[in-house]
Amino acid sequence: MKQNTKITVPSSSIQLEAEYYLPETQEITRPAVILCHPHPEYGGDMHNNVVSALFQDYKSRDIPVIRFNFRGTGNSTGTPAGGIGEIEDVKAVVHAFCNITEHDFAFIAGYSFGAAVGGVAAAEMRTVIGYAAIAMPFDLFPEHARRMNCAKPKLFVQGTKDNVADYTRFKKNAKKLSGPLQLVEIPGADHFFTNQSPQAAKYAVDFYLSLEKKGI
Repeated sequence: MKQNTKITVPSSSIQLEAEYYLPETQEITRPAVILCHPHPEYGGDMHNNVVSALFQDYKSRDIPVIRFNFRGTGNSTGTPAGGIGEIEDVKAVVHAFCNITEHDFAFIAGYSFGAAVGGVAAAEMRTVIGYAAIAMPFDLFPEHARRMNCAKPKLFVQGTKDNVADYTRFKKNAKKLSGPLQLVEIPGADHFFTNQSPQAAKYAVDFYLSLEKKGI
């Protein structure tokens, strides 16, 4: 059975609850994947349905993957920081997990609020090769949208019935970003991907694997 490992990751003066999976091999040859959960002040945590689907899919492909709770969520200490301190949380987890895998590079996949803060961390960290953003709420996080723009490969997955990030406005906002850029729609899916979380996760995993094949 593929086992998960629970750890705590320091981020500034706080401790982040995290759980990771590593392939059963002597050497990790693939970039680590860091997962970012939706807004903690609206019930989001690392066990959210989309994050769990992502974790299980990456794990099933034998890809090193970690999920964690942002500050003030679950057993993570500290208090929510409006999406600013949480960027530092993502960066701390990237550093920690790359040290664990002993691999220089990482990939970030985030959902909703996690897409916003994860996208910024991905854009600003040399070690991150690209990112996948699921249900990115551009209008709610305009500063994050500006900061996440970069020349790294990026994937955006959006439901056509998203009731938080309107799909028409989403497409308009996403296309303002620099390439390489890939947009994927899931017909009929709302913001919460109640029945479509495995489908959303598969797009993110396949995107990661496409970058691996290209040697990025």
